[in-house]
Amino acid sequence: MDFIERKTEQSALEKLVGQYIQLRVKERFYLIRIEDTGGVVGIQRITPSTAKADGLLGTMTLQGKTYPVVDLRARIGLEYKAPTNRTHIVLVRVGKHDQALHVGLIVDEVAGISSIGYHSIRGIEQYEIDGEGTSAVAVAESDGQDAIILDTDILLNSAELHNLVNN
Repeated sequence: MDFIERKTEQSALEKLVGQYIQLRVKERFYLIRIEDTGGVVGIQRITPSTAKADGLLGTMTLQGKTYPVVDLRARIGLEYKAPTNRTHIVLVRVGKHDQALHVGLIVDEVAGISSIGYHSIRGIEQYEIDGEGTSAVAVAESDGQDAIILDTDILLNSAELHNLVNN
């Protein structure tokens, strides 16, 4: 590994260190950076939508604002599961820059808050989504469990974001 590769990996690690909300879907744990979240609520009434995106269930209204609602299970290829008393909706910022918007992300459980440091990160994968640049996705140890760090910039692709914004 040469100097430039080490510097790039170090930069990616620095971006991942921080505070995360820990989510559970099925038996797997996921992490979303706290600064990309706007709150956690219980299950709300969801109104069907004409917009198209994998896992899009519809929209919900909170404090006079309307948010698209996406089922994280569907986004990661799992079957639908009826909500329980542990099911929550996490408001997350998805997309980059001028296309960013907040969506409600349905998860099986909000497990807590985790601090992720350099030594907690087990591996980084680089992905280019829709030719829009590179985003880091990693596996980290959180409270003794392996957890996948979700990059909210790539949770929905450009076409899906455009469709949500314009419906």
